[in-house]
Amino acid sequence: MLERILELGGHIFKSKLSENSEVTPRQMFYLLMILGLIVSSIAFLLTSGQSLGSVLFYNRTDYFMDYFNSIYYSRFGPYLNFNVIYPGFITVLYSIIGVLLESTGVIFDSGWEIRASFAGIASYAIFTVVLLALLLYVLLRTKQNSKKETTLFFILILTSYPMVYCLDRGNSMLISVIFSLLFFIFFNSEKKEHKYLSFLFLSIAIATKIYPAFFGILILRDALKNKNYRDLVLCILICAVIFIVPFFFTDGTVLDVFRNATKYSEAVSMVGHVNLAGILETAAHGFGMRNFSIGAFGLWISLILMAVGAFIVLADKQAPYWETVSLLVCMQILSVGVAPPYVLLYMIIPAWFFLNYRSSEKNKTCLISLLLAATLVMVPGFFGLNAELVSYAKAVAVLILTVVLLLNASKRIASSDKETRPDTLA
Repeated sequence: MLERILELGGHIFKSKLSENSEVTPRQMFYLLMILGLIVSSIAFLLTSGQSLGSVLFYNRTDYFMDYFNSIYYSRFGPYLNFNVIYPGFITVLYSIIGVLLESTGVIFDSGWEIRASFAGIASYAIFTVVLLALLLYVLLRTKQNSKKETTLFFILILTSYPMVYCLDRGNSMLISVIFSLLFFIFFNSEKKEHKYLSFLFLSIAIATKIYPAFFGILILRDALKNKNYRDLVLCILICAVIFIVPFFFTDGTVLDVFRNATKYSEAVSMVGHVNLAGILETAAHGFGMRNFSIGAFGLWISLILMAVGAFIVLADKQAPYWETVSLLVCMQILSVGVAPPYVLLYMIIPAWFFLNYRSSEKNKTCLISLLLAATLVMVPGFFGLNAELVSYAKAVAVLILTVVLLLNASKRIASSDKETRPDTLA
């Protein structure tokens, strides 16, 4: 695979350098991603795999267990007995997989027993391959760049830090990311039926992980701009149906999800989490303040960040689409109540729009390219580097990228106000 990556990367750099002797932001992204993968691969071989394990979830016997525990919980009262924080849609999907596994004779004494079975492991393999094939299909069907560059992008994303972390945990985050990507792609289409499809994709993303509800700001902005709220109402209805109806097939309600999620976010330590609360708490622990905890203030931090992000997106009417998408994704990640490293998988979306869509090259700098790569690049576990430190560094990269995007947006808003403000001296 590494040889294939180098071959594809060499093709892109050769063709681009023939056009321009300077390294472009696109080349910068691929260069950093490839270098990170090469160094990590060498470290993996030299340490017999320990360098990879040190930057993943600390309990190395717990691999894939988000998937298998979710299947087990879904069959035995997920919301009342296990305080599950996932929406009903994904819980029902896990329950269906559980029914199929039970029909093959899999023992359901625990999630560990399910993982120990051949059928259980096979189901996870199929589940993963289907999702990755869907991601590749989406990228290939919506590419504006060459097929070789799109293939390189997919391989680098496949071997990126958040993807490896997500697959190692067996988390459903990949579903939400794929359908969020589909939402942004189809919403940007001029065809009316594509916009309606984007509402369905957004609803699935929200019904898998609640976080993408923040992306609905884009639909609100479109409604305010066109003075047409029919699509906004339609989107809300579709999202409500997809989100609420599956709960009728479980032992819980929407309120149970939010109650469980609130209790969980208040109880869990934010050290090593990829959000603003995690940045603050991890930094405090780094300075020896071991008793420092964000606690319930994490909710207020999230609300303030979302309010700021919503205001900027609504006010910045001249922003290139890739910047709007990037800002929404960054603000969402920083606002997530509980944000393990696999939340960074959402950064695939701004990276794809930054590299693939050429509608506006303005503000596409090497700094932004570097920050995007920093959030995704695979990192080797050297010199005591662990998941908490890697997550902290990547969260800081998301924060810096957010600040850069906010500054760009603020400049456009300020210049727009000057153009529309009447000349009081005239």
